Amino acid sequence: MRRIEVERGVVSLVAGTGEPGPAMDHIPALEATFGSEPGARFDGPFSLSLDEAGNIFIGDTYNHVVRMAERATGRIRTIAGKREAEPGLRNDPAETDPLKLNLPKICSMDYYDDCLFIPDWSDDLAVLEKQEGGD
Repeated sequence: MRRIEVERGVVSLVAGTGEPGPAMDHIPALEATFGSEPGARFDGPFSLSLDEAGNIFIGDTYNHVVRMAERATGRIRTIAGKREAEPGLRNDPAETDPLKLNLPKICSMDYYDDCLFIPDWSDDLAVLEKQEGGD
């Protein structure tokens, strides 16, 4: 993932090695790998969103998780989803643990008013709300 500072014309790397691989947590964002689907035309994160603090939320579609690259620490961690996603299984509306969400195909994300909206190609929508004193 690269950031382009339009006014200055500067490009910088903010996350990822450019290689596919598993979603590993608590590593520097620049060492992160993003999911791999050998038959995919585009193999990488399909979506991202930013919050007010400059944290980057990454829809790691083929790893079935949402990861956050924390601006303050430069590290990455999984904040939602589970690697063993089950296609066709809808999430229980009463589920409160974001790491138990079934996100087989994250297709986009949007951040607004302390909430991260995560639609999935399976017609499901997860909403993560920022908790007091949390991320």
